[in-house]
Amino acid sequence: MATPRSPLLALAALVLGTAAPLLAQDYRWEEVEDIGIKYRVYKKLTRVPLKLGQSDGMTRAQYKPDDPGDYIHGAGGVYSWDLFVYEFVRTQPKAPKEGDQIDAATKALLERMARMRFKSYEDFVTKDPGGQKDRKILLRGKEVAAKGKTPAFKLWEWVTIQDGRTPDGRPAKDIWYRQAAAYDLGEREVVIECVLPVKRGDRPDQKFLSWAQTMVTSLQPLKENAGGAGSLEEKVNANAHAATDQRKRELTRAYKNISDFENWDLLTTPNFIVMFTWDKDKPDKRMQAETEAKALAGRMDKMRELYQQYYPPHDRMGNAWSVLRICSDYDTFRKYSGPDVGGGTVGWFNPGSKELVIFMDREKWMGKGGVDTVAYHEGWHQYSDAYFRAPVAAPKTGETQKPAETQPENPNAGLMPGVELHRWFDEGTGDYFGSYELRNGRWVYAASKMRKRDIAEIVTTKKWVPLREIVSWNKDKFYGGRAADYYAQGYSMVDFFRRGKAMGNAWDPAWEGILDKYREVMLKSGNQKKAVEEAFAGVDWAKLEEAWVRWVREYMNKV
Repeated sequence: MATPRSPLLALAALVLGTAAPLLAQDYRWEEVEDIGIKYRVYKKLTRVPLKLGQSDGMTRAQYKPDDPGDYIHGAGGVYSWDLFVYEFVRTQPKAPKEGDQIDAATKALLERMARMRFKSYEDFVTKDPGGQKDRKILLRGKEVAAKGKTPAFKLWEWVTIQDGRTPDGRPAKDIWYRQAAAYDLGEREVVIECVLPVKRGDRPDQKFLSWAQTMVTSLQPLKENAGGAGSLEEKVNANAHAATDQRKRELTRAYKNISDFENWDLLTTPNFIVMFTWDKDKPDKRMQAETEAKALAGRMDKMRELYQQYYPPHDRMGNAWSVLRICSDYDTFRKYSGPDVGGGTVGWFNPGSKELVIFMDREKWMGKGGVDTVAYHEGWHQYSDAYFRAPVAAPKTGETQKPAETQPENPNAGLMPGVELHRWFDEGTGDYFGSYELRNGRWVYAASKMRKRDIAEIVTTKKWVPLREIVSWNKDKFYGGRAADYYAQGYSMVDFFRRGKAMGNAWDPAWEGILDKYREVMLKSGNQKKAVEEAFAGVDWAKLEEAWVRWVREYMNKV
């Protein structure tokens, strides 16, 4: 294959206007209003909201391939490629004096700066390997003069290398090329960066390179846009569910997260901020998306009441107004979730941002009722994270109480973190609540068909983990190659402790208090080992396991 011409020469051709004319329909203009810029984006990319609580402080927008066919095929398989917009703040606003009022924009800037690890893009490139093994700078801040409405910028090219595998499983090196234009906008440096996979050498094919060059070199400042912050403040203040300052901050954070997106909106309920989306190419689907979001949020409010029946609220609970993000389909869900969320995941809760994320593609992926099952399961994790708080130790004599570590823009800032529950209890309880169905406004328990099938097979083949062992397992053992089996066993144990007295004489009344004792000790001490020891104190493990096996074989399908 012929060696591509120099990217710098190609860039010069674009800047001087001698390159082939751009196809207008291949690019569109997009904006980030609060940093006052617009730029061109290639048609194969779509903007994805940043995760709530994303903590690097510099990322202001991100783009990923729009459809499966928009990914790039390489020697190691099919690759995503990305566009990022970064902001680095050079000059910190003057620190307010005691009693001074801080406007919302300055406060948001100070919060971002508190999270910002790097002072500039050069600092980011030269000091942060991005978790990669190797890195090579191809072009270090080459100065390019202003042209037309585009300010002067510094052009960067660099490559990172990481371990990967070919489609047939052989070890390989994944090479990622990054091109970025860093614009000096006075107090801020704004950067547009494109990340592309490389088949061979140090740079991608010329076609892909031209996409990157067009986008990163297209920044233009926006005209002043007055009144935006005021309208947001009015919208937040008018919300009936945002009755406290904390709730106003949470709602403002949610609005800002989707403010640049035409196909995202939100609504609120007593328990949830509900963020929902629809196909950007089908605006007529908005009403359907809102109707479905309202209906699901209504059921989630009722499910919250069910959690509270089993686990009543207490005065040390964390934030109880939770974020529920509903993606319109699996592809949108995967884009938002990112690579940190496993490929088989159909819903998740982030204890850092306190956000629950699901998608509505119910018939294709999970069958009838599947969306609700996942939402109720993950909703339990969201509720239990607020419910089980680490107790604050009393200060020693002569010491003052140290505040808990805080995170800017975190609605739970100042609270101790949620404790880590044993997996059999937490996942099993999630599946237990996920087995409820709302029929004619009343909750009806219908034992999980999937978990019943799996645990029946496990018991028949005698492949279960002894109960006295699995009750002490944490993440390291539970989330292994047989995780699905352990989920099923955890669920069957919670189901057994909740409903097992239906076995009559085979049930020991002392077992009824196991789950409550576990809850009580975890709330009081936050100590996992102590919670298991006290919950199962005096238990005859052989008798307990024999009864549990009988429950699985004879009763789960009958009661």
